[in-house]
Amino acid sequence: MLDLLEGASVTVELTPDVLPASATLSLYTPSGTLVESPTVEVDDLAVEVETVTAQDELVLDDATDIVAGRSYWWAGAGGLGGVVTVAEVLTGDVIILTGPVPGTARVGDTLSGLRCTADLTGSTLTPRGLRWQLRWRVTDADGATHDYGETAHVVRQRFAAPVTASEAARYVQTLYPGTDSRSTMAARWRELAQLASDRVRRVASAAKIYVHLVGDHRLWSDAGLCALRIELAHQGLYPPAADAASYLQEQETHLSRLIAEAVAAGGYDETDTGSQAPESPRIGSVRMVRR
Repeated sequence: MLDLLEGASVTVELTPDVLPASATLSLYTPSGTLVESPTVEVDDLAVEVETVTAQDELVLDDATDIVAGRSYWWAGAGGLGGVVTVAEVLTGDVIILTGPVPGTARVGDTLSGLRCTADLTGSTLTPRGLRWQLRWRVTDADGATHDYGETAHVVRQRFAAPVTASEAARYVQTLYPGTDSRSTMAARWRELAQLASDRVRRVASAAKIYVHLVGDHRLWSDAGLCALRIELAHQGLYPPAADAASYLQEQETHLSRLIAEAVAAGGYDETDTGSQAPESPRIGSVRMVRR
């Protein structure tokens, strides 16, 4: 789910789970009107593996355009292929992946660009409203099409992430000192922070609370850390004395309460006019207005 600033041009991107030969994008308003079909650029990067140090550590013929944190398509022998994510780019054209390739890495394998990008024109991103639609269509080398849909809100202000990668790293390493703190974990911290932030947004939206209408973004930090605990528990990391199912249920209940507290404490611009009532009503009595 995306927040797009009203009237501001922006580059959007998609990382599909197939190797794209071409792609298109259509932008629709909440009422279903097509307003823009921008040109989509597909990363044309293609590099070969020169040395396999380990299944998650490769030396490429040229890693100049490889970006840490970005995903690529790995193509191996016998037609095997899959998505891999780069955790680090080191000197000497060495890359560290977040995990082993989905097969067996060999010399001569290739990494190809996956990312599809398009520029949306600011003049089309108006008026403000919930649930605009970005509809991507990716065509692979065999001519098969794959559709991907994204929901976007056109907003006055963008949602500030309630938890960052550095906060996730600090929190996890403090609570669980044995956790690997090497820089190669950077991609893991980014992923955890993104998952936690997305969970806050998803739970809030399910209750018809739209985070970009809350007055103070700092009030979301407690909800962000709670969501982080939920993501860690789903990955098997929770207090040793806790029952996993009970712990998860407790944290999910707590997250809903923290979201309600953030709304009540920070004010809620329910009419999306930029004005705040002197005393914002409690979340139980807030009437959510979709605009």
